[in-house]
Amino acid sequence: MKKFTKKIIWFIAPFFIYFFAIIYIYINNSKNDSIPAINFSNSYSFNEKIRFMKTKDKTASILAIGSSMTLDNLDSKTILANLNIGNYINAASWGMSIYNDYIFLKSLSKIYNIKCVIISSNIIDFKTPGINVDFQFIENYLESDNYSIVTFEKFINTFSPKYYMRNFSYVKKVRNDSTQIEYLNYDNFGAVSFPKDNFNINKKRWVADNLDSPCIELQYNYLDSISNYCKINKIELLFFQSPYREGIWDNFNSSKLNKLNLHIKRIKSILKSDNHFFVNSNEKLWPDSLFCDATHMNCIGAQLYTKFCFDKKNSLIIKK
Repeated sequence: MKKFTKKIIWFIAPFFIYFFAIIYIYINNSKNDSIPAINFSNSYSFNEKIRFMKTKDKTASILAIGSSMTLDNLDSKTILANLNIGNYINAASWGMSIYNDYIFLKSLSKIYNIKCVIISSNIIDFKTPGINVDFQFIENYLESDNYSIVTFEKFINTFSPKYYMRNFSYVKKVRNDSTQIEYLNYDNFGAVSFPKDNFNINKKRWVADNLDSPCIELQYNYLDSISNYCKINKIELLFFQSPYREGIWDNFNSSKLNKLNLHIKRIKSILKSDNHFFVNSNEKLWPDSLFCDATHMNCIGAQLYTKFCFDKKNSLIIKK
């Protein structure tokens, strides 16, 4: 009988360990810095951002959304100094397409009382279909407490042991190593700031302009949807075209310049129809010393770029 009981215990023990591991990860996810973010999507950066947003109150009325062009290239202090209309949060993450931005904006509008949306973008945002996200899971998670039964059931259904085992070491890297482009240690508002010196520059990223592949036509339609959504809901939309470093810009041939100019023209036309604000930062040259690669800026570059965009906005207000 004792042998049989031991066999039963050895048989069911792994199930209890597995179950309690799930509970521990779920309850302590936003509190324990050694636990990977919950897998809401196939983008680790997005998962980290939701983990961060869970720790913040829901009073933000200014939201920055978008890809790493928003995450890394917008300076939080400059935004707060120029938009004195409430709290601010940068909800951007790697690989977000304009389609992702549109769906995410609608989800966040159910949680935040949004007065202003800022998007910093480059043409790459229009060339990718984006990431796969369970937005309903995110809404439930951000709105509920950590012990919501509905959200916990969703967590169990999407739980992947491989995901957590793979990212237990990765999470230490992205939350601590500020010398590489995957750094995800946010400031108090959700932005990532890269150091100006001693950054580990990737040679391929340093020369990648992302202009050879075609844009996805539907992404322009989704920008139109964002523009229209903001107009209907009386949300101020600020769209900033993020720059290329000078060394890239100087080597553009006529074909690449035409592609970029056509892209910018289409964006301006979409936003103008709903009377939203647009800045093309490529109106001036941006020294290579302000960048970590072709398009991602270091902390000094982000400050100067954000200031440039708001100076444009403020000068327009003065003219009016």
